[in-house]
Amino acid sequence: MSSQQAWIHSGATGAAKRLVEARLDETEQALARLLGNENGKAESALHDFRVALRRLRSTLRAYRPWLGRAAGRKLRRRLAVLSDKTNRGRDAEVQTAWILASLESLPDASREAAATIVRSLGRQYRIDPRRLEGKLEVVAKKLRHRLENLDERDGAFAPVLRVLARRHADEVLFCLDRIEGVDDRGAVHAARIATKLLRYLVEPVGSMKASSDELAELQDLLGELHDAHVLDAALSEPRPANDANGSAQTIDALLRKNDERAADAYETLARSWLGGKSAALLVSVIERAERALAEI
Repeated sequence: MSSQQAWIHSGATGAAKRLVEARLDETEQALARLLGNENGKAESALHDFRVALRRLRSTLRAYRPWLGRAAGRKLRRRLAVLSDKTNRGRDAEVQTAWILASLESLPDASREAAATIVRSLGRQYRIDPRRLEGKLEVVAKKLRHRLENLDERDGAFAPVLRVLARRHADEVLFCLDRIEGVDDRGAVHAARIATKLLRYLVEPVGSMKASSDELAELQDLLGELHDAHVLDAALSEPRPANDANGSAQTIDALLRKNDERAADAYETLARSWLGGKSAALLVSVIERAERALAEI
C-alpha cells in the first residue's frame, strides 16, 4: 500500500491531521524561499507562499469538524490576516507584470509613464517577508501542538472526502451560475475561491490529477478575470494633479487594453463554463473521486 493510500485508509481525523501537517510544512518551506529571495530575483517566491498558505487554510476549513481546536476560529483568523498582508503585494506583482508585457503595444511616448506607474506600484505594495516570518512561527507552533493532541479514533476518511467533494462541487456550480456579466466582480471572485477549495480538496488523491488539472484551468480563467477587475480598480484611482509625463493618457490606454483582456476572458468563460456547461465537468470530478476512493 502506498503512503498516499495509507493516509486515505486512516481515520478521518488522522488523515486530516496528516494533510494539515503536510500543508504547514509546505507553507514554512515556501516562506523560507521567500526570505531567501528578498532581492526580488525569484518572482514566483511570493506566489508560492500564497498558494501554500491558501492550501493550508483550505484544509483547515474543509476538515474543521475533525480537527477540533486545531482548526479553531482564532487560529484560522490569524492565518487569514497573514494572507491578507500579502494580497496587495501579490496584486502589485501581477499588475506590474501585465503592464510590462503591454509596453510594446503602447506608443513610445507612453512607455516612460507606464514605467513610472510600475515603480509606484512596487513602492506602494512592497512586502517585508521578515514580518511574515514571526507571525507564521507563532501560528505554526500553536497549530502543531493542537494537532499532537488530537484523538484519532474515529471513522474512515474516504466517505468523509466523498461527501466534502460533492458539497464543494455544488458550491462551485452555484457560484458559476451567479455570474451574469463581465463586470460581475463579486460573483467571479466567489466562483474563483470555490473552485480553488474544490481543487485543493481533491488534488491529494493521486488518481485525481486529471480533475485537478481541469479545475486549475477554470481557476486560471476566473483568476485572469479577477486580476483584470483588480487592475481596473487600481488604475481608476484619482489621477496625479501634475501630469507632466502624460500618465493620464497612458492610464487611459492601459484601461482600454485591460477592458479587452477582461472581455476576452469572460467570452471564454461564458463559452466553456457558464450557462450550465460546467455541470458536466463537476459531475465528472465527483464520479472520478468516488471511483478513486472505492478502488483504494
